[in-house]
Amino acid sequence: MSVYSGRTVPPERGDVPKFHVGCCDFYDHWNEPVDDVTVAASIVTLFHEAVGHGFQLRLAYMQMDDPLCSVLAMNFCACQASSRYYGDYGFVTDGKLPYFHHCHEMAAQYLGLKFARDYMCSSGSFPFDVERILCGYEDVRLPNFDFIAIPNGFHFESTDQILEQFELQFPGVVHCHHEYQFSLRELSDKNAVVKGPVDLLELAFYQDGSDWRAKRLSNCRDGMKQDQMAASVFVDRYPQNRFPALSNVELRPDKAFGYFSDPMKPVPPDSVLKLSHLVELMDDDYNDAGLRLDGP
Repeated sequence: MSVYSGRTVPPERGDVPKFHVGCCDFYDHWNEPVDDVTVAASIVTLFHEAVGHGFQLRLAYMQMDDPLCSVLAMNFCACQASSRYYGDYGFVTDGKLPYFHHCHEMAAQYLGLKFARDYMCSSGSFPFDVERILCGYEDVRLPNFDFIAIPNGFHFESTDQILEQFELQFPGVVHCHHEYQFSLRELSDKNAVVKGPVDLLELAFYQDGSDWRAKRLSNCRDGMKQDQMAASVFVDRYPQNRFPALSNVELRPDKAFGYFSDPMKPVPPDSVLKLSHLVELMDDDYNDAGLRLDGP
């Protein structure tokens, strides 16, 4: 994998998550200087996985009665239900892979970028202008490989400007439609080429014996409602993975796929869907921990 890519494996039986971060960009230049943006990208990716996803798995999804954490946990479980729904391969929407339209990934990138910046600025060990290089990092990712939409040719002047755009555009990502295509004919046709493995959603729809739930998921325009439907299939199969943050979410599949079931009660207004709230939770946890460590 490139330094722009990483992967977090959720914990099992109370273990800590496992983090994988790409490094092929360094191997490809083993005896050559590596440019500053590549160095910064590797650190942002590390913080994206270890801080962004690690914090969500360890603390955010464990919060009771926290609307933002409930939204993130529901989207995470939905993505666990289907690699096709998660969409880190295959078709694109608005020029981007569906992966970039998932709010728990956007939250991980927000936290990763913020805390990577704070770490690099405070360490004093990087021989470059951190703000300038991180803005250069964002220029590499835009317009097709990041979670925020910015006009072509736009250039950020500071990391705070980038984080502000994440904050402003986050509610739209929570509610945006997730592309998902599935048909029983495709799954049952041995000659059909199915992208990705047969996952929980496809298995559930196949066992159901009709296309109505697949069409319901595909045609629903509210991303939060889609997350509820997909997450219900995952939690129904693995009830031990129902996070405390989902205590106010209806995750019985027969109810979740209904037309009159709200994804959450009450449905959180956009005004509480603030990524900065995650930073406050993280700061509170950091202060309570006592032990202080440098880096992720």
